[in-house]
Amino acid sequence: DHRDLHSFPTRRSSDLLTLACRVPPEQETESPDTEDSETAPPSFEMLVSSAGNYSVQRLRFVEGEYKESGPEVIWTWEVDAGFETPHRPHGLSIDGDRVLVSLFEWETDAYNVALDLETGALLNNITTATGADWGGTPERDGERSTHNIIADPSGDGYILSDTHNHRILGIDESGSFRWEISQSTIWEAGYVQSYFANPNDVELVEIDGESRLQVSCRGDSFNQVLWFKPAEALRPGDPPWELERIYPPSNLPDLMLQNHNPLQLEDGSGFVVANSFYNRVDSVNWDDEVVWSFPGLDCDDTESFKWPRGFLWTPWETLLVGDTRNGRLVEVDPKQGCLDEGLIWSIDGFAEVYDLLVIP
Repeated sequence: DHRDLHSFPTRRSSDLLTLACRVPPEQETESPDTEDSETAPPSFEMLVSSAGNYSVQRLRFVEGEYKESGPEVIWTWEVDAGFETPHRPHGLSIDGDRVLVSLFEWETDAYNVALDLETGALLNNITTATGADWGGTPERDGERSTHNIIADPSGDGYILSDTHNHRILGIDESGSFRWEISQSTIWEAGYVQSYFANPNDVELVEIDGESRLQVSCRGDSFNQVLWFKPAEALRPGDPPWELERIYPPSNLPDLMLQNHNPLQLEDGSGFVVANSFYNRVDSVNWDDEVVWSFPGLDCDDTESFKWPRGFLWTPWETLLVGDTRNGRLVEVDPKQGCLDEGLIWSIDGFAEVYDLLVIP
């Protein structure tokens, strides 16, 4: 009986909630109408990366409980001090029973690791591509950074954002270069080919039932979200993806600046994106129209977001936001328009929170 299942406003490919269905009617047995027979309150679990805390946590939220005592901490993984330089966790993704984590620090090579989803134990390091020079020598060879890493849908290796060198890389399990998305491999795209830079978020999404590679780029001259559809590579080293659409169609820093972590709307009408420089979240339809912003443009809030990055929707249809420079998680009701009216709950202690991810 699926009639009682919630409908969630947004999702990523990894933002799926496991929902319990009722026992079929023929298997149901009568039980006394007592307090003991009441169903458990709704709950969900999530991952959060705190770059300033050098940690990733798995948290559990139970409706009616977390506002008093905070979410339950299932596990905490702290970056191994064995790294030559401490690295800050950034993007998160889920691959089966693993959590893929990107570790980044300026002026050094990046690292990627896999954690056990159930326990948070470190499983292995994932080799970052080296010697990948398709389209020319990397601008900062030896200083590669990755803000996000996902499993390649082909089943062989990974896709990651080499932010310093302005490209998305496909690598195999050993870290060997396979392909890249860069100015050199984006064909016949005019403006995009000339300015593609600073990709920070890469993930797989579904649009109209079809797989797309979604990339968020943010910088001074290129602040866009891009979607690539599967395609045949034209040359060795070219990506098996072809640019399909971009928002906005050109760099419009007055509209969106330093964007992060777009999410598809569940009803298929568009997406939401963290408009970090302007300290808000925007909902955009496929006609490139901003449907709503939170906080709204006319709000004069006494308390505001500071550089929001990650966010997700809760089962009770509120928005949980990683308020990066305030070092907190904030639950809001975006239908209220402004933060003063829409603030429901917050908790401190998440220094430089970067990514939030619902656990299947």
